Amino acid sequence: MVKYTLLLLLLPFHLMAAMPPGVAPGATFDSRGHVWVLTANNQQVIWFENGVKKAEGPFEHNQKRGVWTHYYESGKIKGTGAYEANLKQGPWKIYHPEGKVESEGSFKNDARSGKWVYYDKMGNKSAEGEFRAGMKEGPWVSYYGNGQVASRGSYRAGEAQGAWEYFFEKGQPFQSGQFDGDVRIGTWTICVAPQGPCGKEVYNSASKSGAPAVSGLNPAELTSQEIRNAKGNPARVLESMEGDVPDAVPSSINQKWND
Repeated sequence: MVKYTLLLLLLPFHLMAAMPPGVAPGATFDSRGHVWVLTANNQQVIWFENGVKKAEGPFEHNQKRGVWTHYYESGKIKGTGAYEANLKQGPWKIYHPEGKVESEGSFKNDARSGKWVYYDKMGNKSAEGEFRAGMKEGPWVSYYGNGQVASRGSYRAGEAQGAWEYFFEKGQPFQSGQFDGDVRIGTWTICVAPQGPCGKEVYNSASKSGAPAVSGLNPAELTSQEIRNAKGNPARVLESMEGDVPDAVPSSINQKWND
């Protein structure tokens, strides 16, 4: 019974100590992060539990300093940039798992700061704008893969504020109106298709009962029987037109028209 108990106690340690191929001799296993770590000559290398390299860079006085490179478990680069006292500082590039740049810009004290540019997996610019202390601030523009502007407007402390415009993929107007604290307010112009028809929709920031129907739409002008049956209800007519929108678009555009 004693031998059996000792075997159970030693088994996890034995498995943990089994160093996988790819990990350099002298590395130790961090059971909290499930990673292998080797610190030597003011450098640190970190591996995933399976032995694939996770990150590497200068390490002095128990802190990340200088340029580090982070990797996906596939081995491709995930991001690269500098640290100062364990905080991201200065220019950084972040990559999609497939290998192309996903975003680039600067950090200040571990928070995004200044201009950032985002790209889709094909390398096309998808959005650009400014950050302040990690939150979007000022004008932002998002793009379709063909380069056409998808949306443009401004943020204040991370929330959509003031006038915003949205466009269909070939540049025709889709929606335009005002935001206050990421909530639609006032009169919005809405087009249910690139060539229209278009209507008006009035939002009250104090109302939580859902968006009103779009006025000025003639259901007989709409081509789809399903849309004609909706009779101007934006929750059914317009929601289907939104599709996939870039990250720069305010969250309320994906909230079923109930802001």
